[in-house]
Amino acid sequence: LTGGARAMLSYPLLPDQDLTVLGPGYLADDVIADGVIQEIAADDTLLWRWRTSDHFGYDVPFPVRWGALEGYDGNEVDVFHLNSLEQVADGSGDYVVSARHLDNVFRVDRATGDVDWVLGQVPSDSPAATLAAQLTIVGDPRGGPRRPHDARLNGDVLTLFDNRTGMDEPARAVAYRIDTGAGTATLLWEIEQDAGLTSVGLGSARVTTAGTVVVSWGAAIQPVFGEYTTAGEPLIEITQ
Repeated sequence: LTGGARAMLSYPLLPDQDLTVLGPGYLADDVIADGVIQEIAADDTLLWRWRTSDHFGYDVPFPVRWGALEGYDGNEVDVFHLNSLEQVADGSGDYVVSARHLDNVFRVDRATGDVDWVLGQVPSDSPAATLAAQLTIVGDPRGGPRRPHDARLNGDVLTLFDNRTGMDEPARAVAYRIDTGAGTATLLWEIEQDAGLTSVGLGSARVTTAGTVVVSWGAAIQPVFGEYTTAGEPLIEITQ
C-alpha cells in the first residue's frame, strides 16, 4: 500500500463457535480459523482490521477440519479460507477477496466495513445485510464459482480461477461483468480445462495487456499453465 503500509490475510483461531449448523461431526464449541484482513503501517502499527466472521455465517458449503498440522491440535475448522486479496484500483481503498470454502468472491467497503457485493454463495445464517449483497448470476451454466482463487477486479470486470474442487467438473478461468445497480454478475467468458480435469486447489487466472488469459491450472493438473484466448483457444501450454 502507499507509504510503505501493507495489507495481509491471516487465519486467527476463534474458539467456542457453534458449528452444529454443519451437521454431524461439528460441535457447539468448535474452534474455527477466522479470515481477517489487516492493514499494517510501515512502523508495524495496526491501521485497520476486518473479520469475516462478523459478516458471514457458518453454514458454508465446503468446511475443512484441518487434521494434523504443526502447531495446532488438528481439530480446527477452516470455514472461510480467504485466499486472495486485492485493493481495488479506484481510489476507494476497498478490497476484493476470494473465499474458497464460502464458494464466493466479495467486495469489502473500506470506509464502512460493509460487504458491498457477493458473487457466489452466501451462508443462510449470515447477517441480513450480507444476504442482501448477493448478486444474481446471469449466463453461467455452472451457477457461479466453486472453491475459487485469485479474484481480480478491473473496472467492472471480475476474473477468477474456479477450481470446481469436489464437483467432478472441469476447472476453469472465468470473467463476470459486475453491475451493482442491477445487482447482477454476467458471465463474459470461461476457459475450461480441456481434458475435463478438476483442480484440487490453488490456481490463478490473469488477463494480459494483449487481452489473452494466462491460467495456472492449480494442483495436480497437467498442463501446469497456459495462455489462451477468451474463446478458450490455447496459444501455448506448459507441462511439467
